[in-house]
Amino acid sequence: MKYLKNGIEDYEAKRFIDTLYLSPLLFPKKPYHKLVKDDKLTTDELNNPLNDAKKARDLFNDEIEAFNNLDEPLKKIYYALLNNHNEFKDFFHYRGYIESQQNISTLIQETFTGIICENAPIEKLAKESPVELCFALSQINVIKYDSITPP
Repeated sequence: MKYLKNGIEDYEAKRFIDTLYLSPLLFPKKPYHKLVKDDKLTTDELNNPLNDAKKARDLFNDEIEAFNNLDEPLKKIYYALLNNHNEFKDFFHYRGYIESQQNISTLIQETFTGIICENAPIEKLAKESPVELCFALSQINVIKYDSITPP
């Protein structure tokens, strides 16, 4: 983005969505962001920006579908924790997802009852480290015996 800022007219009025930030959040069972470049089979082949763009588009569409399939309380939590951050706000805008503000700590405690400690400092974490908390909750939400990420 820092490189685009100087080259795009009326940059501040534009909206940008980067799949890099969304992938580990929306695909927590496989929290690794990588666009498979199967069209580039050897290292001496040229890059193919058109194919890269198509793969990024497909990944973005998969991310939209993954968000749509989240339980409503989790969508509300993600929105409350991430909507004020540049890396995520344009995604919610694009989706047209708006949620009224509610007590995020209570919503998290209710949604994760029996999964996270009821004495965890959720309110403090939501204020001081909302992005980190959101990613942690995303992982906690899928931790099972067959998870890639260790508990």
